Amino acid sequence: MTVGVGAFVLGVRPPEAIGGATSAAASMLPSAPAELRSFFVRTERAEPTPTTVIPANTQAFEASRVEPAATAVARVPAPLLRAGDRIGATVSFYYCEQGVNPRVTGDGGGFCGHMRDGSIVRPGAAACDVTYLGQRFRIEGDPEQREYVCNDTGNMVHGLHRDIWFNVADDGADWLLKVGRSAVIEVLP
Repeated sequence: MTVGVGAFVLGVRPPEAIGGATSAAASMLPSAPAELRSFFVRTERAEPTPTTVIPANTQAFEASRVEPAATAVARVPAPLLRAGDRIGATVSFYYCEQGVNPRVTGDGGGFCGHMRDGSIVRPGAAACDVTYLGQRFRIEGDPEQREYVCNDTGNMVHGLHRDIWFNVADDGADWLLKVGRSAVIEVLP
């Protein structure tokens, strides 16, 4: 019996099925009782099965190949925004501490220290695309009626997305329920 986990396969196999060889992981296991010595747990790398069919004319095949760099998705630059602009954006939240509601896990939390601009996280801080660092904005319909500043960035925050910081995850979840995942932001001077 084998169970796949990511790129590894965990299985219980008799030693003769593996040709008597032991892996480094198996050698670290304690000695098993005599009745279990015929089986042991081993991890092995699952190799992908090749699915590409190479045509007989290899030159034609090589000419038709597209290099990986050409197939990479180019990141679309964020649009330039000026004071007074109102534009639709996706919103989310990130946080420092887990609240009392165990179902609110979000991004895992732990964002309690410094932001991209070097300042410490605080209410009113937002993670935005690097293009907007330092930009001030307001979110229409925000129950906090707060002015936000793009002090931070994140690897999942691109384009017009705004990720608002909260100290406690529960507060962020309640706020997001009121605002929604899409909102209109107004860029401030």
